[in-house]
Amino acid sequence: MTEPFRFAKEMSETRESLARGLVRLLGPRGESIARGEMQLEIVEGDKRLALEVADLPPRKFGPVELPALMVTATLIGYAPAEAESFVRDFERTFQRGGG
Repeated sequence: MTEPFRFAKEMSETRESLARGLVRLLGPRGESIARGEMQLEIVEGDKRLALEVADLPPRKFGPVELPALMVTATLIGYAPAEAESFVRDFERTFQRGGG
């Protein structure tokens, strides 16, 4: 059995914007985050994905205030390549353009 894989990200997202991204990534199960749920767990066969969301104080840049969340993901039963693929998909889902 593979070791659990865990990563944490501080994200400038509201719960609603996080939920929209999670719906794109995981399907309708991600909607629960917008309703204030602190944890989302998805079990498929031998694989388990647990996402924990914690509210952080808003980030202030002069007059601008940005929302902040700490999102921690734990993947159990995923092969290393599968876990890396999930992280890439997660990053791509929440990537913002700039310029």
